[in-house]
Amino acid sequence: MFQGKKKIWFALGFFLALTLGIDRFFVFPEKNILAVSQVEEFQFEDGEVFQAEVSDNLSNSYPRIDNQAWYVETGKASKAFRQGLPVEIWIFLLATYLGILIFNLAYDFSRTRKPRWVWESILTLLALGAWFVLDSPREALWFPLYVLKLGLITYVAYLVLFQNKKELEEETEQGSLF
Repeated sequence: MFQGKKKIWFALGFFLALTLGIDRFFVFPEKNILAVSQVEEFQFEDGEVFQAEVSDNLSNSYPRIDNQAWYVETGKASKAFRQGLPVEIWIFLLATYLGILIFNLAYDFSRTRKPRWVWESILTLLALGAWFVLDSPREALWFPLYVLKLGLITYVAYLVLFQNKKELEEETEQGSLF
């Protein structure tokens, strides 16, 4: 009996250490550290103003009149300056994911004989897929990391509770036999 609890606590500690340190694996360094960049403002015909960071190493590679003409000519203006969803919507999606995950794991927990994982995995992949499709400029890089962190923490807590419930049922069955 002690051996099973030891494994669960080890797994819990391992997953917590993994999830708390997972952000370090997603650091994206600059590709060209020596490139000097400047921020320029551009204005559309309708009056909307946007800012763009333009690197000086591009001006040496591509001859052009100015940076705005280069962005328009190459078509990178429409791709580079797309806006993602607001942060409030990402937080709402994260809370919705977590709420559905907890509901799925808690639903009919007392009669569950095996750990549930299929629908929870599908739900996690759906949340990651939604981020991949909806966040094309990759502004909300924190979203998939928190989906993985909170999903793993919630599932490990579920496994601990499931193991405790299973051990309690085994003890009650052994107590009723004698």
